[in-house]
Amino acid sequence: MHPPPEDPDALLRLGQEEYEAGRLDRAAAALQRALELEEWRSQGAAAFLLGLVRLKQVDREGAYAAWRLAIATEDPEYAPRAACFLAIGYQQEGNRAEARRTWQLVLDTSSQRYEMIALLGLGSIADQEGEVGVALAYWRRATALVVTRAGQSWWP
Repeated sequence: MHPPPEDPDALLRLGQEEYEAGRLDRAAAALQRALELEEWRSQGAAAFLLGLVRLKQVDREGAYAAWRLAIATEDPEYAPRAACFLAIGYQQEGNRAEARRTWQLVLDTSSQRYEMIALLGLGSIADQEGEVGVALAYWRRATALVVTRAGQSWWP
């Protein structure tokens, strides 16, 4: 008799529990195993969480690689979320070109949940580059979203 196949969703839950408990090596191992099983339903979440683990382990490149994988899954929740984290990382490093490209990627996902933060990020980069008119246009769009979406139940 063969042992039952590993469950990527159980590994994802284990990775989350280990992360929350501060056992980062165990979290990374569980999440990496979940990713190796290539179960499409858990790939985006596992890659995103692995990025958080790697960041806590002070492995920025590992975090970036995990978030790029989450983006590649095109998961409607975790791809744009990972792109936001990646864009912020680039922006913190002063890599405005990659930050701009990644914020634009968030907009291109058409995720209403992350659209406003992407507009704010793009506005911030434009402002840093002296493109005040462009920055204001992004910020106006973000403000319009706040006004139009404030009554929606999912809105933060």
